[in-house]
Amino acid sequence: MARIPSRMLAPLIGRGTELRELRRLIARERLVCLTGPGGVGKTSLALEVASKWRGDLRWVDLAPLTDAASVRPAVDSALQHDKGSDPVLLVLDNCEHQRQSIAHELASILERPGTSVLATSREPLGHRGECLYQVQPLAAPDSHSDSDPRLLTSAPATALLLERIARQRPHYDPDSSEAKALSELARRVDGLPLALELAAPWVAALGARAVLDRLSSRPGFLADPSGSANRHHSLEATMSWGHEILSPSEQVMLRRLSVFTSWLELDLVTDVCGGSGLEGEPALHMALLVRRSFVAVAGGKGAPRHRLLETVRQFAADRLEESGEASGIRDRYCKVMAEYAERAYEHRHLRDQSEWLAGAATRLNDVLQAARMRLASDPAAALTMVGAVTWATDPLGYADEALRIMELALRASPERTAARARACCAAAILHDSFGRRSAMRPLMEEALEIGVEVGDKWREAFCLVNLAGDDDRPEAYRAECLDRANRIAEELSDDFLLVSIRAQMAGRLETSVAEIRALGLSWQLASGLSELALGRLAAGDQRGALEAAQEAVRIAARGGYDGFLPSSLEAGAMVVAGSRPELALRLTAAAARLREELAGATVLGRPAGLEQAMAAARTAAGGRASVHEKAGRRADVDSLIASLLEAPAVVGDILKPRQREILQLVATGARNREIAERTHLSVRTIEWHLEQLAVQLRVKGRAGLAAWAAANQLP
Repeated sequence: MARIPSRMLAPLIGRGTELRELRRLIARERLVCLTGPGGVGKTSLALEVASKWRGDLRWVDLAPLTDAASVRPAVDSALQHDKGSDPVLLVLDNCEHQRQSIAHELASILERPGTSVLATSREPLGHRGECLYQVQPLAAPDSHSDSDPRLLTSAPATALLLERIARQRPHYDPDSSEAKALSELARRVDGLPLALELAAPWVAALGARAVLDRLSSRPGFLADPSGSANRHHSLEATMSWGHEILSPSEQVMLRRLSVFTSWLELDLVTDVCGGSGLEGEPALHMALLVRRSFVAVAGGKGAPRHRLLETVRQFAADRLEESGEASGIRDRYCKVMAEYAERAYEHRHLRDQSEWLAGAATRLNDVLQAARMRLASDPAAALTMVGAVTWATDPLGYADEALRIMELALRASPERTAARARACCAAAILHDSFGRRSAMRPLMEEALEIGVEVGDKWREAFCLVNLAGDDDRPEAYRAECLDRANRIAEELSDDFLLVSIRAQMAGRLETSVAEIRALGLSWQLASGLSELALGRLAAGDQRGALEAAQEAVRIAARGGYDGFLPSSLEAGAMVVAGSRPELALRLTAAAARLREELAGATVLGRPAGLEQAMAAARTAAGGRASVHEKAGRRADVDSLIASLLEAPAVVGDILKPRQREILQLVATGARNREIAERTHLSVRTIEWHLEQLAVQLRVKGRAGLAAWAAANQLP
């Protein structure tokens, strides 16, 4: 029987689900192959499964075998001592370098009665009866909980890291700052177990933040401090082991893919990575890299999505630098992303806006990365590129980074061009979304001036509409701006501009929302519906407010409009604050968590009156208010959205006339005797009504009733 390698004697962490699934597979299938990138823990899983095998265990490590002729003797040697009737599990570890030889041997191996094979390989073996099991990296903590040391053990990646650190430093006790750095480290290395194992001794010696800082400047920093020379002594060595068996074209494809920072979209990949040095179609080589576990695949609904793990991307980026083609590939990447940005810009106000926003969600990081690359060498190009996608950065939550790049490019490229006008206009809109009117005005005014100079009528009208919306300007100035904008919009027959102008002229949310809906502008509709919900709430239309809030949240969630979802949830919370104070508190807490998760990204500001509405909800919820708020921060946002969408219109219109009259008097501060006198009822009857109202509205005492009345805007 083979010995389990001593280097794997430490306990396996975070693989309970995988172990259960693999044991079921081994019991059912005769050939199971664990696949996945280097360092993901295929051997560790195989060892743990093998250790629980009830029968005869044989182990063959193929990594040391340097030629195909060595494979058969190694397998024969492992199987020669047959114990008779006991079932045999043959573990073939590290098959990737001898994959063809192993595939040839499998037929004879599986002819042996009672023999099953568990293999580990970075790519499938190619046998017809093979059952593949893809080993994924360990999950790291979400950013909203990464500073709580108590939650580190709940995420498999940081649980493994903590256990390995404790072996080096038994009394290691991270505070909130160290916990945050540990979580960032786990995410930075993609939750790869090998990377976490290599990081542990360094964290024990230097602290997590120091290790993170060194990783940023020295990607090859993680290595075994003992100086071991095996292929797992560093991430670099592990990646190199698999890189050696790639074909020349696959190596070219891998290093070129490293310029992408997010999802690998096949059309963009083809334009960037094809050409000289690559034999055949880029799509074919990307499929082969998926097969060899260099390109990760995300599951879920629809077509598969592909990306490079950050550890793989950095390795490939180093190979790109060594190749001498880095400059040319980056130029091609920037050109392709600039062309995509312009195509996306043309769809910003069209009916297929939602479709293009969905595409932008996977490509926006790369457009911004390309703009950053161009800042030093061609700031005008960077300005053009980022100005074209600003309309998408706002709903998708990337506006802060877009604004940072634009401001740098505007300083570096002072030429008064149409591209500068577009960028000034975009930057002004983003400043306005942050509530920085003083920064918005000069940018919008410059965009207006340049628009007039270059004859860009649409830009001129758009700037005028936005300047007319500045409440701090004199009424005469605002009216003149709207009048000029209206004449241009009618001349251009531009529906988008006309809707914006009519909304300001009429001051009617209902009309503007209806017109936005007719134009099919999805994220503008989500924003408008949130405002409409609050407008209806203020007017006392509780049922209509709830309907508008529910639709706003539905559109923001389904469209992936991260920049609008928190404010939509907060508007919904204000609407249900009176009837469902516990749901309101949970929604507001979840929205606050989303704002934190979006970090520096731009999201719409909190609705006016939110704090007052939540103060009333806390009073109505009584002693359990903090419980609901904590639950909201931990809750799954989708489940809270479902609760809001299912919420009945239990608001002021359910009150009987007498109940409404009594509740209105309570809200004014009137005592029971005064209420009795004004309603011509007895004090005892008033007390009975108040008790019934408290039960019906699920609030506590007179203060709760008053808070409910305030939250529901009872006249």
